[in-house]
Amino acid sequence: MFLYIFIFVFAVAMMYATLSSEKKYQAMVSTRYLAGLGLFVALSDMFGGYDRYIYAELFDRMADVTRVVEILIY
Repeated sequence: MFLYIFIFVFAVAMMYATLSSEKKYQAMVSTRYLAGLGLFVALSDMFGGYDRYIYAELFDRMADVTRVVEILIY
């Protein structure tokens, strides 16, 4: 996970290095938004990640069954 944090920090630092002073506020707002979004996705995957994998398997099976039923009906 530290690799992803490093890549994110590096990308943000490069973005700030190329911006003019009046655009830095907009960049700070977007950086905070993206960081919050990244934390939300990372934490939800850490805390509820196993449930997502279980439900994904269930949905895949349901899609397969639905496909077979559609083929048999038509």
